Amino acid sequence: MDNLLHYLNIINTYADLIMVVIAIITAFVAIGQWKDQREDNRLRIASGLTTWWAKDTTRSQQYWGVILSNTSNLTFYDVKVATSGNFNKHAKPIALEAIPPGHYFIAGKPEHEQFDWDFAKEIKDFYNSPYQAILNSKTHNIHSLTFKDYMNRSWKWTPAHGLVTL
Repeated sequence: MDNLLHYLNIINTYADLIMVVIAIITAFVAIGQWKDQREDNRLRIASGLTTWWAKDTTRSQQYWGVILSNTSNLTFYDVKVATSGNFNKHAKPIALEAIPPGHYFIAGKPEHEQFDWDFAKEIKDFYNSPYQAILNSKTHNIHSLTFKDYMNRSWKWTPAHGLVTL
């Protein structure tokens, strides 16, 4: 009888050890999934900042610029947009300290002007705005978009690589 109790205690100890190992493995899997979800959420938020060329259709002359759209509910910081266009092939990048949620038009200026870009102008009614997207142009390009998110993580978008962390 003592031998039987001794063997049952050994089996019980091994069962407890197996349960501890299973709990540790489950915790590691859960932490990994949580980290993946957190990264997916950060990428989803960061992908809310986009930019493209547009022209202002309310002006008699062609008036070009870039639309910067933040569809997330958070502000992005240290935003830089590198472009080239027919009005100024070597324009300095657009540089903004911060861009809150919303849509903004940043007009380009002719080469003879002191600054390459005008101030960002908020587009109040984005879906009825006078700005026409320039989607198929060989002379109007967005080369890169760099910014920092709410966690001070740096991001960069390029046509070749998409959105990546730096």
